[in-house]
Amino acid sequence: SGSASDSTASPLARRKQGPTDWPSKLRTDIRGLCNPSSFMDKHAIPNFANRICAEYLQMFGAPEQAPYGVLQQLQSVFVDRASNSGLRKSIFFTFNELCAMLKIDTAHCSAKFFRHAGWLFLKAVEAAHLDADERHSYAVFVRGRGGRSSHIWTLANNAEPRHRQDWRKRMERWCASMETGVPL
Repeated sequence: SGSASDSTASPLARRKQGPTDWPSKLRTDIRGLCNPSSFMDKHAIPNFANRICAEYLQMFGAPEQAPYGVLQQLQSVFVDRASNSGLRKSIFFTFNELCAMLKIDTAHCSAKFFRHAGWLFLKAVEAAHLDADERHSYAVFVRGRGGRSSHIWTLANNAEPRHRQDWRKRMERWCASMETGVPL
């Protein structure tokens, strides 16, 4: 089962080869964001987000299911008390990169379901045990600076107007909750 072709097979072919614990593999890869070489590589987070889109989304099921499976793994590592602030920041920035890539439907991810799974992820971030400075930094990042908003803030820009408005209201409430410490 360890042939050289296994490592070069497409993600779909590897999925068909047999059962793999994709959630565990993804969590291990997420934790890998915390190694020193990842901190030094400015492309580590965008490359990881690309890998999630290219490989993991299709492993977690249909386009309506995949965003939940992937973001639940990001969430589980983020809220783990053993995760340090550097790893949490890397996870949050990975989520931001995913928001840039998944604003529209793709073959393996429904934008509508990604927004909903993303909201669940953000609610878990809000409920996590973070100090006030870390909470504040995430709120500031999401809102953006200098007229440039995060991809998280603009995730619904391609959606219908009512969905855009709903997302903006959610982001405003989330940022306020992160800054004040008052739960959603």
